[in-house]
Amino acid sequence: MISGSWPGEIFVFYGQGQGKFAPRQMLRDAQGEVILLNREPRQSGNYFLVVGSAKIEKTKDGKQVVLRHGKRIEVPPGKQVGLTGTASTAHLADWDGDGDLDLLVGEIGGSVYYLENRGTRTQPAFAPPEKLKVAATKQKENDAVEKLKQSVRALVFRTAKVDETRGIRAPGGDAHPVAADWDGDGRLDLLLGCGNGSVRLYRNVGTRKRPKLAAPRVLVPPGNWNCTEENVHPGHRAKICVVDWNGDGRLDLLLGDVVSMRRRVQLTEEQKKLKAQLDQLNKQYRTLAMEYAKLFRKDAQKARQFQREKLLPLLRQMAKLRRQVPQESQLTGHVWLFVRRPLEK
Repeated sequence: MISGSWPGEIFVFYGQGQGKFAPRQMLRDAQGEVILLNREPRQSGNYFLVVGSAKIEKTKDGKQVVLRHGKRIEVPPGKQVGLTGTASTAHLADWDGDGDLDLLVGEIGGSVYYLENRGTRTQPAFAPPEKLKVAATKQKENDAVEKLKQSVRALVFRTAKVDETRGIRAPGGDAHPVAADWDGDGRLDLLLGCGNGSVRLYRNVGTRKRPKLAAPRVLVPPGNWNCTEENVHPGHRAKICVVDWNGDGRLDLLLGDVVSMRRRVQLTEEQKKLKAQLDQLNKQYRTLAMEYAKLFRKDAQKARQFQREKLLPLLRQMAKLRRQVPQESQLTGHVWLFVRRPLEK
């Protein structure tokens, strides 16, 4: 079994039989490095951002360093270090048709990467990641009909036109790639779960050993973040599994999602008073958060002091009230089954 993670590392759980698995191991590349997309630190304003499972330590002379997988990363003076992740998703498939399992990885920004296995099935050696792209096609200039179709797709599916010949991009980010022979032509296609809840199909118009991806077709339209108990529907962050669910010889689609479920809540008079207090604190928090953002751009040290003295006490007060007031919405998720229909004659 293979799994991505919020920090970004890819984990493998080797089967031991009878439904048991060995402890997780981080996947490494051919050079023995932990596989981690966008591993290089980047600076954003006053922040110095590092992805992956890591910890921050201070040296004797007061400097900050990040320890990640046995290596030290020095934090530039005056920068506030932040640990972040890529929300990686992973799928194993023989993408290049050479008999071993290659690695497809999606990430929070919406890109999909291919890591070729240059080793064997039992001793993999993964090459550096390369972005999967849509094959360039010749298109007539001033094609009014095609432009109209693209405009309609963007309106209906809430997706802006993106040049995916430079790299596949899942609408809403949170790319989840799965390889499967969706059209039954003997070549692996790419199916992509997207952050906006949609599922896209990129047909392989190349060969089994040299895949070439066509422009995407939407199999499942975008979902909706908000729903009610009376009106449940697909949500966001689509995670997919392709399988012949009903044994009819056609591949079907399982889709997991996340939604904000609103429910009817009857509040007591006391709870109504507490909710009014919470609403007022929420307004205060939004005002203070904007002040903090402005201050942080000017002086990170003063911003941290503002956070300790103003924001954190307010957040603790809000958390205490939330525990006393029934919430009208909560995050939940569902699994949806999309059964493949037979082709109409």
